[in-house]
Amino acid sequence: FTIAPFKGVVQADAEYAERTWAALRNAISMIFERKTSELSFEELYRFSYNMVLRKHGDLMYSGLTEKLTSHLMSMATSMSATDPATFLTQVQTQWTAFKVSLSHIRDIFMYMDRSYVITKKKKPVHDLGVALYRDNVIRNDAIAPRLIDTVLDLIDRERNGEVVDTLLLRAITRMLAELGDDTDFNSVYVNVFETSFLQRTRQFYAREAQFYHTEAN
Repeated sequence: FTIAPFKGVVQADAEYAERTWAALRNAISMIFERKTSELSFEELYRFSYNMVLRKHGDLMYSGLTEKLTSHLMSMATSMSATDPATFLTQVQTQWTAFKVSLSHIRDIFMYMDRSYVITKKKKPVHDLGVALYRDNVIRNDAIAPRLIDTVLDLIDRERNGEVVDTLLLRAITRMLAELGDDTDFNSVYVNVFETSFLQRTRQFYAREAQFYHTEAN
């Protein structure tokens, strides 16, 4: 005869997984709300450690992906509604805040990175967060064109002698560089910014050459 598995154990383990993931999900929300002082990172690390040991890595990784995606989609909606005068500042501020939050989140899921992620050949938490930021914020249809147009407009104004916030420009281009490779293995910086920048640069110097040629004649 066959001894059936004890259903009570399976049910209890499923309940543990849901309860533990709920605590981790709530902690992520608090991190995004900058309430890290209210959290016990040692306890949260232990929660994620036990989830991996109990073979709940799939639940935790997919839940983390969904949580990050939801947060970033909300961020993109807010960012796209920002006033033009403060748009670039908002982009830079949100990126900086997200990097800090992602660092805290990575600390919690460090054991998942070292075991589950490697075994399943998934993106580490940091790389996952950066890729999701790229796809849900920078690639957002309401943000990408506006971001590039605003940056290129500032560069044109600087070339024409106006005083612009060069530190902010550097911060934005550095952000694009920090996003790493795009889905086609070119860098995000090249795909999103450099191509348009080089085209605008050629147009600028073509106008300048035409102007000086006309003046000379």
